[in-house]
Amino acid sequence: MKFNNCFLKHRSRFFTIIELLVVTSIISILASMGYQGFNIARNKATDGGIKEELSSARNQAQIYYSSTGSYGDQATTTGFEVSSSGVFSDPKMTQVIAAAEKLSSGQASYVSDNSFYTVSVPLRSNPSKSWCVDSLGNAGIIDGTILTTSCGSSTSSGGSSGGSGGSGGGGSSNSCAATGGCPLTTNGSSCTSYTAATVDSPTPCSSVSITSTCNNGVWSTLPGNEAVCTVTSPCVAPDGSTVPHNGTFTGYSTSWVSCGSSCPARTAVMTCNNGSWVGYASNTCTVGTCNSCAGSGGCGPTASGGTCTTYQINHVALPATCASVARTSTCTNGSWDSSPYMATICMPHDWSTDAWGACTNGNQTRAVVCKTNSGTGSIVSDAYCSPFTKPAVSQTCNCSVSISTAYAHYGSSQTSNFCSTYGYSNGCVGDPICSSLSDTGKIYTCCNANFGGVDVTTATCTQTCN
Repeated sequence: MKFNNCFLKHRSRFFTIIELLVVTSIISILASMGYQGFNIARNKATDGGIKEELSSARNQAQIYYSSTGSYGDQATTTGFEVSSSGVFSDPKMTQVIAAAEKLSSGQASYVSDNSFYTVSVPLRSNPSKSWCVDSLGNAGIIDGTILTTSCGSSTSSGGSSGGSGGSGGGGSSNSCAATGGCPLTTNGSSCTSYTAATVDSPTPCSSVSITSTCNNGVWSTLPGNEAVCTVTSPCVAPDGSTVPHNGTFTGYSTSWVSCGSSCPARTAVMTCNNGSWVGYASNTCTVGTCNSCAGSGGCGPTASGGTCTTYQINHVALPATCASVARTSTCTNGSWDSSPYMATICMPHDWSTDAWGACTNGNQTRAVVCKTNSGTGSIVSDAYCSPFTKPAVSQTCNCSVSISTAYAHYGSSQTSNFCSTYGYSNGCVGDPICSSLSDTGKIYTCCNANFGGVDVTTATCTQTCN
């Protein structure tokens, strides 16, 4: 009995093969069930990500339309490719659709034109179904892919609505979310919005208005960006042109500047505000007329900008110059910048000796006088010349006589008796002629035979004094 108990205690430490197989099977079944549940949960989460990405795509499409007024050129494709223009060329749009494709492991399909767009992406949980959003506000599950102007009535709610447009399924009456210039609007109600906040008169606001009706959460027409429109008046610019509301005109900051000033550059800007100008700008700028200066001192009437030179005195004694007593006055808008002097001319004066009278050798007195134009003009009072530079009155007069001769050559055909034939002395060079001051004015004729010819010489006694 004791043996059996011992055996039983020893056997309880192990599992039989059957027991192990049962446990393994149970674990496999549970693991399989858990894995399937995990995949389902993961795919649903992935589908939720696809819906969120397309919701972002719809928001981005609305932003694009608000800024451009259109969804752009026509584009149709299966398998998303960046479009060359339009809403599907927008970088943010391509980013969110690419993210949805990555979650889906499938290819997006889209279609667009100026007034609409539609885009769909296959669901991860069921690739035969796609999540679709469009410009009418539809968002839901469709069969396969669709390349029409909207997701259509085939959409069904698949969880997240993906945006403010609501889902396509169900029979409830949904309001339309606030969009552009339209507020939250109940089903069946209409809203008028505008594509521009202002229009220039005479254009009416009706030209930019959009009436949108809410159809079970979907706007019949995408509202404009503005809730209010105002008709504005243009402004007439200083140059006569018409400037629209919020337009600008650039001109001068002043229409007049005083004499001697310069007009500023055209940098002043004013803005048209519904028919009225804000700010100031002039189309023209005028420099004021400058006044002439009345005559003063030695200056007569002078136009503004002109100059006049006068002198403190009308003479100066050398070595002084007239420039040292001159004044140049400038007229500026009727006023002299410095008072003109009375004298209109100035001449330098200098001492000069008068001509010699009858001169004999020895000292002789001749007049020393003051003359205009540096000693070359007429005689004036000694007071006009500097007494420090007057020459001595007594001067030495030294005179002498000399012979000035002129020769006439008669050629080699004449002989030495030519001189006696005509009564001329043969020779005279070296004769004591012109030997004293009393010989002044005497004329001698001499005859010289040279080189087989005859030269007749006329000699005159000339007096020189210094």
